[in-house]
Amino acid sequence: MASEFPPEIQRLPLAALDFDRRNPRLLRLRPAEGELTDAEIARNLIEAWDPKPIGRSLAEYGFFPSEPLIAFPDGDRFVVAEGNRRLLAARLLTDEALRAEADADETWTELAGKLEASGFDLSEIPCQIVPDRDAAAPTIGYRHIVGIAKWEAYDKAAFVAHLIQDSNRDFETVSELVGEGATRVKRYLRDYLAIHQAEEAGIDVDDVKDSFGRFERSMTTAGVREFIEAKRPAEMVPHDDGSVGDVDSLRKLIGYLYGLPDGSGPVFTDTRRIDELATALRSAEGREILESERDLDRAFDASGGRRALVLKGLEKAVNAVASVAGDYPDFAEDAEVISRTQAVRDALDGLPAGESTVEVAEDEEYDLASEEEYEVEAEEEE
Repeated sequence: MASEFPPEIQRLPLAALDFDRRNPRLLRLRPAEGELTDAEIARNLIEAWDPKPIGRSLAEYGFFPSEPLIAFPDGDRFVVAEGNRRLLAARLLTDEALRAEADADETWTELAGKLEASGFDLSEIPCQIVPDRDAAAPTIGYRHIVGIAKWEAYDKAAFVAHLIQDSNRDFETVSELVGEGATRVKRYLRDYLAIHQAEEAGIDVDDVKDSFGRFERSMTTAGVREFIEAKRPAEMVPHDDGSVGDVDSLRKLIGYLYGLPDGSGPVFTDTRRIDELATALRSAEGREILESERDLDRAFDASGGRRALVLKGLEKAVNAVASVAGDYPDFAEDAEVISRTQAVRDALDGLPAGESTVEVAEDEEYDLASEEEYEVEAEEEE
């Protein structure tokens, strides 16, 4: 298929540009009824996604034509599908009334003065015009999901979910638009819908949206999915209205992951313990302890988790030794091989007393959605 040239870049009046109220960053702010005003949008964006660095750049260097906004026509106006923070910064620099209504601090007044002194004109803004929202989706999706300006986890899921549910697109089409695999796209939709169900049930999900990666990571474990009766990605369909069968258990899960409305904290802070939570949730004893005592250590132990870790660790050790047995005789006199063999013997000697002669290094950073977990889930579901 021959590639199409990008739409023409035009300079549009700043006064004719509107915020995209279906932008993922704004969707999470959407009130139960009605629409956000421009002042409310500005106030929320200032608080959540500080546009000051953009404002400073605009005041000192003007608007770079090489980075146009992406906009589509809406009557005699244009909706900015990509670049709402830049639009906000430009408006705060040029609209004193909006600065007052949005409670913008004095920095914006100072930046407005710098803009005036620099002589840059923001009355017209470079925009890449596309015919409609759908035409903007590929550029926006790729840029914010796998590109250089990635959204937060919840914003990605919201964007993908709306790409799927606001059109007749199938998962494969959306996968191509955003540069992610179809199974990952299904997960985005499933996890987004789960939080939407929680919100509809009156559960406070603000913390979930702010740290959505933790929830996504938990959903890669069979124990969590079984606990809340979540659908497998393979079971999702584009216009699903829900992905969780047990919303009451979903409420409990959110409490375990993020804490309770009464101020009680989560049952763990280290995200690596999500697997322990999943193990505890698969056991009646573990679930009872979690609900009554909120003690993950006891719940994990009661569910047989510690014993399973011992067996799994020993199995890995046996397999590792077996994998080198064939080559070992050729290097049995090697000094370093002798040293490591002795270290294995010392480690075994220390097991009865619960002592370790080997230092186990912990990673400074931990991938919340480990490749191993995703591969396991994909294998189960596809």
